[in-house]
Amino acid sequence: MNQVNFTSAICRHTHFEGAYLRGANFRGTILGYAMMQRLDLSGVDFSESRSDRLNLSHSILADTDFEGALLMSADFSYANLKNANMSHAALAGANFSHSDLTKVIWVGADLRGAKDLL
Repeated sequence: MNQVNFTSAICRHTHFEGAYLRGANFRGTILGYAMMQRLDLSGVDFSESRSDRLNLSHSILADTDFEGALLMSADFSYANLKNANMSHAALAGANFSHSDLTKVIWVGADLRGAKDLL
């Protein structure tokens, strides 16, 4: 699924594991407890999306837009986040262990309690 549009959809407890969603639009989507592990999510728009405990571990998130997203306790472990935009995102308690954070934009992001940012 390339360039799929999930704008403002409700995707609670959804499992997308193994899917190809490069360039998809999740802008404003509710993703509570969604499982999005091992995906190519390069260039995806997650801006203004909302989720508790979203699992994006082991995914490719290069050039992905998370601006203004509410992603408390999200799991970004082992993810490739090169050039991702995290501006003004709420990422309290998020897990970034073993992730590639090269050139991530953090302007105004809430990173309280986030794990393994360095």
